[in-house]
Amino acid sequence: MGRSRGVRHQERGSLTRRLSRWANRRPVLRAVIIFAVLMGLFYAFVHLPSRGAPFRPYLGILAQATGGVLTLFGHEATVVDTSVSSTAFSMTIVRGCDAIEPMAALIAAVVASPATIWMKIPGILVGTLVFLVINLIRLVSLFLVGIYFPNAFEVVHLDIWQVAFIALIICFWAIWFRWATRATAARPDGTGFEKMRDESERRKEEG
Repeated sequence: MGRSRGVRHQERGSLTRRLSRWANRRPVLRAVIIFAVLMGLFYAFVHLPSRGAPFRPYLGILAQATGGVLTLFGHEATVVDTSVSSTAFSMTIVRGCDAIEPMAALIAAVVASPATIWMKIPGILVGTLVFLVINLIRLVSLFLVGIYFPNAFEVVHLDIWQVAFIALIICFWAIWFRWATRATAARPDGTGFEKMRDESERRKEEG
């Protein structure tokens, strides 16, 4: 009986070591898998029957912020619930206009990246703040487009800004990842992509 337990323990230990070696040798593949799992969990959450309820207050805050910025720049805007309106144009902020999905993708990309937790925390916090501000700019710009160029509203809304958000997420992640890998590599106990790549190359040479 004791021998059987010992064999199972050794098998689990061997499996753990094999998984660890596999992860170290394939950091990019591991990052892709982690990213896919995190985004899958996100989409599972937002597609729950009550998915709209948690976001309702946030949409109201976005509407208030959009109306406040418009008023600050001389456009009298009235905010009711999640709708922003003036005498010339009105729009309602709904799910999909809240930048939740792009921010979730950015956070998942940062978490999945081979960097230390202390490098990931600034990436998540700064990235979230940056895209909150960018989304506010987007909403204000859409309202102004609706006033002055109403025929271009759908193109700007669905084509230009969506592509811009994807490009901005990729750019931000690339800048953060470059900073994180450089900062990590500079530390005496540096871990992350550079270290895993060196270990992988060393194992290949030994093999």
